[in-house]
Amino acid sequence: MKKLYRGLAQELHPDLHPHQSEREREFWLEIQEAYREHNFRRLLYLDALLKVYRGQLDHVEADSSVLGELILDLHRRHLKAQRETRKLKKCVEWNFTEKLQNLKKMKEIHAQIQSQILRENNMLSQELEEMKMMIAGWDRKNQKPSKTRREKKRSVEHESLYDLHG
Repeated sequence: MKKLYRGLAQELHPDLHPHQSEREREFWLEIQEAYREHNFRRLLYLDALLKVYRGQLDHVEADSSVLGELILDLHRRHLKAQRETRKLKKCVEWNFTEKLQNLKKMKEIHAQIQSQILRENNMLSQELEEMKMMIAGWDRKNQKPSKTRREKKRSVEHESLYDLHG
């Protein structure tokens, strides 16, 4: 047990390896705990797990029960990672770059639609002015021509004669 612990300590001691990953620091703490508890089986397990973590599968030396425990633990970790991944995929941040690109596309589409609406608005304003001018022309054609002075005078004379006879 002491030999196994010393080998692991040389591989993971923070003073010897200051630039460890978070997972390696976790291994170190778990190894310390197993050694304090005199848990030889746990040290074997952690040794095998560390070698799997580092990709040193050819160097794993453990009996079948430790390997079985390791396989079960790796399977549990895999399932946990899958669950966490499913949860994370539901978060807004998951496809942030894709959504950011979609946002850029939406802004481009918005700008295109806005410029199209402005063009159509200008065209409609021009058509409206043309229609107003056309209607004004129709109104001028349909208005009775104003009476000339002579016609007005006759109308007044005719009305006064009507009043006399009436």
